[in-house]
Parts: sequence; C-alpha cells; structure tokens
Amino acid sequence: MKDSISLRKLTTESDDIQKALQLYNDAFPSCERRDNAEWLKCISHTNGEPFTFTIFGIYKGSTFAGFITSWEFSDFIYLEHFAVLSEARGNGIGAQVMNLVKEHYAQMPLVLEAEPPVEEIAVRRIGFYQRLGFVINETTYMQPPYRKEDQWFELKLMTTQPDFLQAHYEEVKSNIYTHVYHV
Repeated sequence: MKDSISLRKLTTESDDIQKALQLYNDAFPSCERRDNAEWLKCISHTNGEPFTFTIFGIYKGSTFAGFITSWEFSDFIYLEHFAVLSEARGNGIGAQVMNLVKEHYAQMPLVLEAEPPVEEIAVRRIGFYQRLGFVINETTYMQPPYRKEDQWFELKLMTTQPDFLQAHYEEVKSNIYTHVYHV
C-alpha cells in the first residue's frame, strides 16, 4: 500500500523544522532564499500583520518528505518555496502536494513565481503547474532580491484564478513586494 501524502504546519519547535531548514538550504541557492534565522523568524512574526506565513511539512506516511511555504493574504495565497527530498520524489508527490494546498485554501486564488519558459527546466516546471490548473500572467514581473547585494530578475507570476490576478495585479505585486521581500 502506498503511503498517503499529508501536510502539517511546522513551527520553530517542530521536530522536523531542522530537516525543512536543511532542505531549504540544499534546494535553493542563497540568492533565492532568506538567511536561516530570517526564514524561521517569518513563522513567529505574523501576529498583527496583514498576512500569515506558514511552513507546511510534507509527509509521506509519517516520514518528512519536504515542505511548501505560503503567505496567506486577505484575497490570495502566495506560494513561495516548494521542495521535496530527492528520495521522496516520484509517484506524483508534487501534484499530490499542490492538490492538497489547493484543497486547504479552497476558493482562494493561489499565486506563485516561475522562471520564464526559456530553459528546459523552467519549461518543465511551468508545464507541471499548468497541468495543475495554473495560468501564466504575461505582465512583466520583477522579483526583488532577498539580499541587498543581489539583483532583481524577471519572473512570471502564475495563478489558479487568472481573472483575479488581472484585476488585482498591482495589489498582489505590492503585497508580495512589501511583506515578502520588504521593498
């Protein structure tokens, strides 16, 4: 019998937070992530803010298999980082996770950033999200750097509700820039 996939909110006290932190560092180069302390600080500093930041641990049965992070704003959910341990990949775990996230947030539009479809890996990643119901927004979007010394670079926003993103593009971008990237 195949182990079921589930999501569990992680806190700084969770048994698997260090595994998530290690995967975060292994899966994303420094220019695509925060410093460790800042990442963990995001969990505990959302009270009174216009958003909630969550690190969901991904579990295959009872075994930690990865994580996905979300920023829950009043009108949309921004999915920031998503990584699965190499030994847990396969058998559609990525699609299962995204479907659980879509189910968890029900009717809220999901928004994420993706590299422009230039390189093969970016084309495959975009195809993965498109098969799950995401659509690319063609408006030029520049991702701010996580660190002041790094560069801005062009990405594409993808969403599960294109009409929402088209109507609220500037609001979505402003929330991401202000609360996620602090610019």
